[in-house]
Amino acid sequence: MLQKQEPRIDTKKIPAMKALKEICGKATRDWYYETFLK
Repeated sequence: MLQKQEPRIDTKKIPAMKALKEICGKATRDWYYETFLK
């Protein structure tokens, strides 16, 4: 059987990873706005 591998499924299975990813995403956006949109 063919089995597709999707990295997103792994991150969704781990709440901590999902939360960390969201926090990192927010931090990146805040940094981007503060750095480039002043």
